[in-house]
Amino acid sequence: TPPHHIPGEFVIARQPTYDEVGIMEQRCTVCNELLDSKEIDKLIYVDTITLGQTTIEMVYKSTQTISAVIAPEAPYNDAISWHSLDQDVATVIGTESGTITANGKGTTTIVCESADGNATATCEVEVKYSLKQWLIVIFLFGWIWY
Repeated sequence: TPPHHIPGEFVIARQPTYDEVGIMEQRCTVCNELLDSKEIDKLIYVDTITLGQTTIEMVYKSTQTISAVIAPEAPYNDAISWHSLDQDVATVIGTESGTITANGKGTTTIVCESADGNATATCEVEVKYSLKQWLIVIFLFGWIWY
């Protein structure tokens, strides 16, 4: 007579990738016979990143937060990173949203990139002096420098 099967836990036999489905298997704990198998969906890339703003004007030494929304809603890895192409003009830190700090007069691009490298979005940042800041620069350093 065949032994009675005692089902074990499902274990991953093949990890899913972005290109192929994975497989989970359930085996008998007595004879190790395959009792059941299930597919694990392929990993999902981040397709797009949409920023709350694509252009920002800032005043020197101010901060502003920019939001990012990724699609689809449930990718395998939903982490994003932020960086500035010119940190002398502006820097950015954050995870889900980026906090931009205006470091100097000029323009730069803030880049938001998905951890899987499949999607990016950019925001142009222009940093200007306020009237008060211009007056300080002119009176302290002279108009000829600026």
